[in-house]
Amino acid sequence: MYKLDVSTWCYLKRRVENKKLNGVGLTLDNKDVDKFSDIVIRQNDESIHVNVNYTVSLFSDKFITYLDLFGIKSPYSLKNYFNSWVSYELNKPKYQSSKIKYLVVFCNDKLELSEDNKLTLCSSKNSYPFQFESMDICQIPVLQDMLVTNTSCKFYKFATDDQTIDEFCQRLMLSSTNKKIFNKKCLASEFEVELKKSFLTKLIFLDNQPCRESLKNKLKDEIEKNEKDYLKLQNRLIKYTSIAKKSISNENF
Repeated sequence: MYKLDVSTWCYLKRRVENKKLNGVGLTLDNKDVDKFSDIVIRQNDESIHVNVNYTVSLFSDKFITYLDLFGIKSPYSLKNYFNSWVSYELNKPKYQSSKIKYLVVFCNDKLELSEDNKLTLCSSKNSYPFQFESMDICQIPVLQDMLVTNTSCKFYKFATDDQTIDEFCQRLMLSSTNKKIFNKKCLASEFEVELKKSFLTKLIFLDNQPCRESLKNKLKDEIEKNEKDYLKLQNRLIKYTSIAKKSISNENF
């Protein structure tokens, strides 16, 4: 239900800010990049793909740790995110002209960062204190207008200094499936490195988002001001998302 509420929020903001967001398209359940398929925002020839992640914790704050990011079974596994991106790059149609600008992880958990935005180390000897950079939400206006649910949140991305890039590339590995494709197509190792760098620059975390109940209350308040009927709008969206992934635009609605 959390993904549905986030999708409803984006859809509602697209309707409310119709003039401001003229030319911006919204697609739900798009499978171009499997792990970032929940929401796709398109503007001109660029797109932003969003992964919505919600976890329930017994504690007030649930942190995204080093092991969460660099493990395999975690819902925040960078290896899984990366290989989803690689699969897209290896299989996308040659005629596709649109360009993916950002891959966004939207979540209610918080990155476990120090005061200077370094990722907290785990007990492993191979762990590295990755530097993150915070981005003002105003730097990405379309996300600020459509996806942000509170003005106090921040976007975080990995720093792009040489040391961070090198450490990052060492830890990201191709899946067995993607390795087979690389071998079959005789792709160079340099291309693999370029994919890792590209993934690093596109990946953004929009963390510490409202819990399910808080988001639902925000939605109801917004809908009462604009749409009047929360359940009617949500049911319309449920019906819409069951139909072959059509884009939400002025012409559709």
